Amino acid sequence: MVTKKNPKHSLITTLSGDVLENYLDASLNLLANGSAHIADLFTINPAIFSTLSSGKTHFLTTDIILQDTFIPTQLEVDRIGDNIHIRLNSNEKTSTELINEVETLQKMIDLVPHAIFLKDSKRRFLIINQQVAEHHNLKIEDMIGKSDEDFFATEDASKFIALEENLLEDKQPLHEEEMFTINDETKYMDSIKMPFYIRHKDEWGILGISMDITVRKRLLEEQTHLKLENQKKLMRAVVDTQERERKKIAQDIHDGVGQLLSAASMNLDAVISNASIKPEESLKTSNELVHQAIQEVRTLTKNLMPNVLKDFGLVEALKKLADIVKNIDGTDIVFNAHGIDIKLSEQIEINLYRIAQEIINNALKHAGASEISIQLFSRDNVLIIQIEDDGNGFDLHDVLKKHEGLGISSIQNRADLINADLDIDTQPGHGCSYSIVINLEDYD
Repeated sequence: MVTKKNPKHSLITTLSGDVLENYLDASLNLLANGSAHIADLFTINPAIFSTLSSGKTHFLTTDIILQDTFIPTQLEVDRIGDNIHIRLNSNEKTSTELINEVETLQKMIDLVPHAIFLKDSKRRFLIINQQVAEHHNLKIEDMIGKSDEDFFATEDASKFIALEENLLEDKQPLHEEEMFTINDETKYMDSIKMPFYIRHKDEWGILGISMDITVRKRLLEEQTHLKLENQKKLMRAVVDTQERERKKIAQDIHDGVGQLLSAASMNLDAVISNASIKPEESLKTSNELVHQAIQEVRTLTKNLMPNVLKDFGLVEALKKLADIVKNIDGTDIVFNAHGIDIKLSEQIEINLYRIAQEIINNALKHAGASEISIQLFSRDNVLIIQIEDDGNGFDLHDVLKKHEGLGISSIQNRADLINADLDIDTQPGHGCSYSIVINLEDYD
């Protein structure tokens, strides 16, 4: 029978660490009847017991596991057969200075708003704050003295083991974005881990701090998803706009150039087949029709890319557009430009010109406008086009809802292409005002 020395601070355990008798001071919260293994009480590894020789007292340094922290201490250990008698010398050999150091570190850790922990050289948790426990949906006392393998799935734990073993070997800090799964919930942590010398154990451990970025990560993923969806919508809108323009060009060619060339061809066929009564007049007519077709092609070309826009820029192109509308339609249209002394890219100019064309076309064909005002100006590296008319106006929400606003959609699509902000102010019977604003800093 083992003679118990100082039973108030001792226990008896098997070589494997199973607790047979527990006499540790209740004030240390270590006299619980549920204690069944040495790992529940200390960070010491029970495997070391099998290496101890009998009949000799051994001194081991370990940490007493309390409810929410640890206390560095020394143990007197005797091996008698297959049993181990452990005496706690916390009152005699444990340094008060070290205990105070641990308590101070614990208080500091508790004040940190993020998850923070201290691990020993075996990667076992020595100190953690409430945030660490909450990430695992556990209590602090459930984690002290245990390691990642006790909480994470094998795959997640193996990643942490590899990283932390390298850290302990290289003594180099790590900054990693960590992902792990707990209770079927995936979490993301922005973690910094660094080597930390544990003085009372005379070994290097790991001090870590982790910030939960799960919500931020998910928001970024959602934003990325929305951005991709918006890009897809924009590309579809651009393709639709281009397709409508192609159809319009095809229709113009068919109705104009096509019919002129068909008529010229019929006259030439009549001459060739001697069916024409007056071949000279037929040839003259064919020649006139061909010239008209050439003029139609030139007109279409100018509409696609006006020479004035290509040669002199947006201001002159809009001025020319206003003059054409005034001369042909008789509409009172006013154009003014102020402070436009900046060079614009071809992409911006052609899209702004097309937007102005579409707006003016809507005002003339659909709104019955008699007066149109075009204002073009810049300030603080911001370009603004303001186009207003005194037409019938319309219910913008109703037009878009009924998918009748193809012209409006085309204007919006072109504005999106050049990252311009489009604002439409209109209501039935009160005209319409369009404002297109583009930040030129985006194109620096």
